[in-house]
Amino acid sequence: MGKIEDIIIQARKNLVSSDLLTRPDFEELYADFNNEELRQLFSSLHYHYVKLFSLMNERLPTDENSNHFWADSSRNLIKIIDITNLLESGLKNTEWAFTVAEEYKEFINRCRKFLRKSCGSPIPPYTPEAPIYHTRKIFIPDASIKVDCSFSSQGHFKKYMIGNGSYANVYKYRDEFYGKDFVVKTARRDLSEKDKERFRKEFEIMHTLSSPYIAEVYKYIEDRDEFIMEKLDGTLADYVSLNNNKPEFDIDARRRVCFQIFKAFEYIHSKNILHRDISPTNILFKQYDDAVVIKIADLGLVKTTESYLTSTETEMKGCCNDPKLRIDGYANYTIAHEIYALTIIIKYVLTGSLHINKIKDEKLKSFVLRGTSPDYSQRFSSVVEMRRAFKYLGLNDE
Repeated sequence: MGKIEDIIIQARKNLVSSDLLTRPDFEELYADFNNEELRQLFSSLHYHYVKLFSLMNERLPTDENSNHFWADSSRNLIKIIDITNLLESGLKNTEWAFTVAEEYKEFINRCRKFLRKSCGSPIPPYTPEAPIYHTRKIFIPDASIKVDCSFSSQGHFKKYMIGNGSYANVYKYRDEFYGKDFVVKTARRDLSEKDKERFRKEFEIMHTLSSPYIAEVYKYIEDRDEFIMEKLDGTLADYVSLNNNKPEFDIDARRRVCFQIFKAFEYIHSKNILHRDISPTNILFKQYDDAVVIKIADLGLVKTTESYLTSTETEMKGCCNDPKLRIDGYANYTIAHEIYALTIIIKYVLTGSLHINKIKDEKLKSFVLRGTSPDYSQRFSSVVEMRRAFKYLGLNDE
């Protein structure tokens, strides 16, 4: 333990001696590391990566030309890369071992080739934009999990955190027997008993559903409060962000995504279920060779006809939720509220923006105004009605 503490102390000294501020901004992202000083270090390094990479992005794109990255910024980036290397190598094979997120690791390796300690650094031609993580970890816990033998032919695998939320952390691992990646969703250790029951209910509900538009779940592991599910390729937010400015993501491609979302929620509602946590990060996608398929996940806040887990204390989730829920109360969530959130999602897919003002297309504006009308009786009564109205919009590329 003495060696581990020495590594952390040395990293902190290197940070302070470099006149780099310690910052708490991202400390919550690293709650899984059971060491306060290490959490503070990761938060500070995360802050400086975001700050310095954002400054570098201001110098891009370089295209066929080079560009200049300032001397102070170059030196600071070299310093935090060195501190990252010190921690990664020093904590290897310990309980606090970690790996750097692949996107960051790749860009850091690129930076090593051109960063200079004096006179600034020449950013090479065709340098891509640096990754900027505000809500995702840069430093990912490195741990092993035991997969139940009834699911897999082998025992231990490396798992890598790929996301986290209010209720669970999400990891991926590769099963060598199946030759596929899977996801393990693990309930956070600080959950109340009611929230753990809600987490278990999420698995049970998803396990009963059978639709190409619902993420598949496979097995619940009781003693660890986690379940195994299919590995998908990202969120709707990722998909729209990556494709928003590509010519192939035209109005027809966007409409195809919208119709899949309609189909998904028509199916969910046919089972007397309301999702209640609709957002671009809770709708996922799977990229096949010849198609993209939308899949719904994160059903931890579903409301069913027999649900007893909903209470007036439940926090309003979902960035697309109807603001009127704050008055109505989350326990009184209805199809009208679900229609509001789905309207925002459809508008997001079509335009790349969650905001409902400044809509250029008059037909789309009319559709959005109806789906978000303050008068519930004026909203679409069902997803089926919503889909039919959408079908006849006749939208064009703006």
